[in-house]
This record gives sequence, C-alpha cells and structure tokens, in this order.
Amino acid sequence: RIYAQVVESLATWDPETLAMRGLLAEAWQQDPEGMWVRVKIRDNARFSDGKPVTAEDVRWSFHDYINNPELETESLRSIMTSIDRVEVISDKVCEIHFKWLDAYNLQSALLFGVLPKHFYERFTPSQINQSTGLLVGSGPFKLENLDPDDQWSPGEVVTLVRNEQYWGPKPALERLRYFTIDNDIARLVAYQNGETDMILPSSPQFAEKEREPGFEDTTYMLKWVNMRSGYNFIGWQCGPRNGKLTPFADKRVRQAMTMLLDRDLMIRDIWQGIGAIAVGPNNPPSPAAAPDVQPLPYDPQRARELLAEAGWMDRDGNGILENENGQEFVFEFTRASGGQTIERMQKYLIDQCASVGIRCIPRIVDWSQYDQIMKNRDFDAITLGWSASAPESDPKQIWHPDSIQNQGHNFIQWDAGQGPIIDKIKSTLDTEERMALFHELHRLIHEEQPYTFVRVVPWTRFISKKFENVHPYASGLEQREFYLAPVPTN
Repeated sequence: RIYAQVVESLATWDPETLAMRGLLAEAWQQDPEGMWVRVKIRDNARFSDGKPVTAEDVRWSFHDYINNPELETESLRSIMTSIDRVEVISDKVCEIHFKWLDAYNLQSALLFGVLPKHFYERFTPSQINQSTGLLVGSGPFKLENLDPDDQWSPGEVVTLVRNEQYWGPKPALERLRYFTIDNDIARLVAYQNGETDMILPSSPQFAEKEREPGFEDTTYMLKWVNMRSGYNFIGWQCGPRNGKLTPFADKRVRQAMTMLLDRDLMIRDIWQGIGAIAVGPNNPPSPAAAPDVQPLPYDPQRARELLAEAGWMDRDGNGILENENGQEFVFEFTRASGGQTIERMQKYLIDQCASVGIRCIPRIVDWSQYDQIMKNRDFDAITLGWSASAPESDPKQIWHPDSIQNQGHNFIQWDAGQGPIIDKIKSTLDTEERMALFHELHRLIHEEQPYTFVRVVPWTRFISKKFENVHPYASGLEQREFYLAPVPTN
C-alpha cells in the first residue's frame, strides 16, 4: 500500500473504466504483431528529489534492479519473463522488446515500478536486500524519513508526506500514516477512539456496525467488489501426494465435494453475509467470466450419487465410505492456524463430510509452513484465497499444466487438457476472441471443479467522515483524492 503511493509505473488502470491509461508515459505505440512497444515519458515527470524520470531509469529498473540475480526480486522476475530488453532511444523515449507474442506483454511492459537509478546505484545488492525503508519514486507521496542509517523498523509507524515535486495534481492531504494493529477488536477500538481514520473491519464487525444506529453518521461503511477482489476456495489434490493418488483425482468426487457444501449458508453463518458465491477464477463483472456458468447447487443427494459412481460406498455397514479395495474415504484438510472464521469453516466441512460417510481430519499448520506444503504438493485438500492486480488475470501461473512443474502455483496438479486453451488465450491479441477462449476455460474449470469456489471477497472499509471525496472505485481507493471536510462554524 505504501509502495503504491510512492512509486509509479509507466501506465495504470483508470479507476472507473479500468482501461489502461498513461501515468509516467505520455503516450505509447505498440507493434501490430505485439513484439515491442515504444514509450514516450512525460517531459515534466520528476522523482521526489526533483531529478527527471528518464528512459535510462526505465531500462535500469528492468535490467539492473528487477533482473539483478543478486537482488531478492524473484517474485517480479517470475512474472516478467516475456520482456527481452529495454532500449533507450532518447532521454525520454524507450522501446521495450518481447521474446514472444503474449496478450499480456503490454501489461508487463507498462505496469512495473520505475525507480531512480541515481539513488539506488550507490547501494550494494546486500544493502538493498537488507533495507526496510529505501523507497524513492515519482508518486504523489514520499517517505518522511529517508535516512539509510536510520530506516523504518517493522512495528513502527510509517509516515508519508506530500511530494511537492510531484508532476501531476498534488494530493490535498499533507501526510498519510500507516501502522499495524493485528487484533480485530483492538483495531476497531482504535478507530472508534479516533486513533486512526481508516481500517479494514472483519466481516462480523461490518455486519454488526451495519445494525448499529448512528454509526453511519460518522463513518463511510464501504463494501464493494473491485478489480482486486479475490475469492476463497478449497483446492482438491488432483495429482499424486507422496506417490499416491488421493480420492480427488476423480472429478466426480470433486463435484460431489462442492455439492456437499451449502455456500450460501457458509457466507451467512461464517462471514455474516459479507460476500457472494464465487462462480470460478473470474467473477462478474469481469468479461473473462462466462455468463452462462452458474455455481453448482447445494445437493447432498446428487453428491452421494456421484460418490457412488466413483466407487465410494459403505460396503461394510460401518457408516464410512470405502472403495472397491476396502480403503476408507479419509482425507486431511490443511488450513492455517488462528481465527474463528477458519475454525467455523473447518467444523462445517467435517460435519458435511461425516453426513455422507467421509472422514475429514483437520491438519492445522502455521501460516509460515503453507508455502512449503504447496511447493511439495503435500496435502489432500487445502484452503486459500487468490486476489487480482488487473482487470484480466493471466491464467498461466495458476492453471496451466506447466505450472505443476518446478513448484509452480498449480499446486493442486490439475491437468484436464487446459494447456492449449491457455496458450491460445496468451497468444490472442483480439479482446473479443480472447474472452471467448476465457469462457471456454471457465466452463472446463466449472466442469472439473479442481477448486470448490466458496466466496467472492468484497473489499470492506470503515473511513471517517471527517474526509470528503471518498469513492469506492472499480480499481480500489484513491487516497490522493481525499481531503479534510470543512469544520462547521456556528
């Protein structure tokens, strides 16, 4: 959140239309074949220290920062593999060349943060890797304290001040302060005491305050689905775990698991009615969502039939389903520790499984272990959530069979022949044709149910009404637009 106020990219998403628009870039020209883009940087673009933003800063940010193997920038490098090189044409013009045709080349080229070469090149990679407060950019705000020998430490307040060198409309607020309160109750108390002006409430808190008379008199209670809204899911292990297939290798079993869960009830009881049933990896209003796909219904009877079709029956009368080899249907549900919400979800899943003769055993782990568990594919079922950073998300990272390999994010190891569809999506520049392919992928995912898509997660915010010009946009929030409301006088 701090980075987004301090560092800018060449382009951004329009808050209302979600069309890509220039930010540091005044204009760009794209190769009709999709293999390069030429960018003109604004003449008045300045970093917060007053130095101009140049084409060399763009080249340096990509080649010498993001792609410096000595810097801990792996997460960026892994999603920017299609860019071949950045060439400096003149002081304010650069060309970005691609290795292959990809529908998301333009996003890759125009949306990475442009950093000032003159500031960062005086530090060693080790100093940058160990830094906690070396952040300089061209955005509307800057760090109040930028002392390399006295950097921010986790737990301290982060203060941003208005960048008076900013090339665009300057924000009305002089400063922003960010601090962390981990506990939900303590966070709400701090807000009600006036110690903070904006918080992310929990779903129960939002529902409770909606019913409290007078709370809306002083607070914007915002709840909306936007570009960055994600979804919760339960992922079923479609491939082998420790060399053996789980019951979820059969799509009929995965369909049955979804039909066992009353997701409307889950949203009402677990999340206090905050959210809606997710329909798939792209949710409306995204154009990538197939309009004809509806969530599978809550249907325990059909779930029993599907389990029987897959060979799972109570063969010995002990109340537990067995396969034809006499093996009981027992699986582990891996989830992170802490929080009433996940505990309620776990209890509901266990109870619903028991109602049809399936034994669900909870495996509760610390969040820090989650990444390694997914990389090792060491789970039967796991719960997680994805969120987006663009109106249209590249499906390869999560859904392509290639992402099963090398500890990629297809950790459920699902492969139902979707690879060619995803490859076509990525090579199709025409938006209408690409959406048709997205709809084909959506229908396949719906049929296969590699995830049970549980809930679309709306953004929720409590914001003090001492501010005005507060708008919930399709892209999120624009804090640079906030200003203090005039104090009424008698």
